Amino acid sequence: MRKRSILTKIKARVVDEYISATVIAEDEYRKAQLSCEGKSAMPLPLSLASGLQKLRRKALPPLPSNQRFVIPPAYQTTYGSKLFLIYDKRKSAYGGRLLMFASEEQ
Repeated sequence: MRKRSILTKIKARVVDEYISATVIAEDEYRKAQLSCEGKSAMPLPLSLASGLQKLRRKALPPLPSNQRFVIPPAYQTTYGSKLFLIYDKRKSAYGGRLLMFASEEQ
C-alpha cells in the first residue's frame, strides 16, 4: 500500500515539474524514509525513468503540424502568472507567424 502511494506521488510530480524523473523518484524515496525492507521492495529510479518520461510526454500538447495552432494558457504565462507570450500575429509580411516570448526575469 505504501509503495503505491509513493509511486503515485512520483507520477504526479513528473507531470507537474520539469526536472529529471530519476531525481524526482530519488527525492520521494528519501522523503518516505523507507526501512531496508521497504527500499528493497521499491523499483530503482533508473528502471522507472522510461515509463515516467512516457507519462510526461502524454501530458504535453502535441507538436503542431501547421502555423494555425493554439498556444495553451499554461505556456502564455510564467509560474508567477505574469505575461510571457507578448506577441502572437500572423502576417504575410514576414511569411507566417511571429511569436515573441519575454519576461522581466530574463
